[in-house]
This record gives sequence, C-alpha cells and structure tokens, in this order.
Amino acid sequence: MKKVLISLLFILTPFTLMAQEHENHWYIIPRTGVTFSGVYGDDWESKMRTGYVVGVDVEGDLDKFGFRTGVFFTSIGSKMSEITYKRIPGRIDREKIVGPQYNWVMNYLCFPLMSEWHPIKNLSLMAGFQFGIRVNKHGHGKDEDEITGRYSNPWWASIPIGLSYNIGPIMLDARYNLGLSVLSGDSGGQRLDAITISLGYRFDMGIFKNKKPKSKFHLLEIGH
Repeated sequence: MKKVLISLLFILTPFTLMAQEHENHWYIIPRTGVTFSGVYGDDWESKMRTGYVVGVDVEGDLDKFGFRTGVFFTSIGSKMSEITYKRIPGRIDREKIVGPQYNWVMNYLCFPLMSEWHPIKNLSLMAGFQFGIRVNKHGHGKDEDEITGRYSNPWWASIPIGLSYNIGPIMLDARYNLGLSVLSGDSGGQRLDAITISLGYRFDMGIFKNKKPKSKFHLLEIGH
C-alpha cells in the first residue's frame, strides 16, 4: 500500500506543475448519482448491486491539466452466494454448489484525489487515488450476522479511473474504482470494485493566476 501511495504522489505532482500562464478557475461541484458494485475473490459468486453516491467535488482547472478532490457518501456492496464443491464418487471433477444469496451493503465516506487531463474542450480524463472510511454495514438474507461480521476492514482504498463531460455548467461524470484493500483477513482475498455514474453542477468560484516564471533569456531581453 505504501508503494502505491508513493507512486500516485509522483503521478499527481507533475500535473499541478505543468500549467502555463492561464486564467485558472476553481469550481465547486455538488454531484449525485448511482453506483454499481460487486465483491470479487475466492469462494463467492457475486452479482452487481445498485446503490447511490452523493457529495461534492472541488476542481482546479489548469488549462490542459487540472486536479480534483472532494468528499462523498457512497453506498455500495454486492449480491453474493457462497460457493462450495462436492466430490463426485468415481470422477475427478467436483460438483459446484451455489449457496443462498445475501444482499450485502456497506456505506463509506470517500475522499478522492485525482489529476485531470483535458484532451479536448469540455472533456476530462481522470485518474488518482481514493480513500474510504466505513460508516456502517448491514446485510439481508440467511446468516446475516455471518456475512456482515466477516468483513472487518473499516477502510476501502481504490484507484478511480474515469472521465467527465461538461455541457455548460452541467457535468456528467463516470468512474471505475478498482479496489486495492482486502475486505478482511479471512475473506479469501476479496476486494470491492465499483462503478459510479453521476450528474453535477459546476459553480465557478473565481480565478486564480498561475504564471510560469520568466526564462533566463527573457530576463536578458528586459535588461536590454
């Protein structure tokens, strides 16, 4: 995990330094939308569960590049069935047995930090790091205590990769969050992935200047 954080810092830092002289804007972007999430790992069959996301982004627009951070309440989870295998007498292969389905939910307070690249007007490509703190968890189905109790890790770390498109002040945003953290020590290496699709409104909070320093040659010209 430490190596991932250090690598992401190296990735994010150049984007905040590459802007040239430009009228850069700050934006506050309230957003709300839907999530599609699932748990993937050993010994479980997972189906996507639909949830929701609501929160606010803070965006710094640096011409071709930018950065974005924020805070979001994210409801995610999975529809899961435990898989067991029964040995068949006289055969090498085993019979796959899918157990009862559980509807499992975890709610997180998430803090993304992402860099942006604007290849064309109004389009942003994004990547970065997101850290989530679990607020609560619950499940529905047989053995509810067992399914919620086994996931003891209160943190959710992920790499968000996505894009957004602006239509005037309206922003359409889509992200895929690749889970990094294991849900618990006894979860069979299971990780939580999520897709979020949301709609936001950009409030322009003003302009800040970011002038690149004059070159040595330019300073000599001024001296003449």
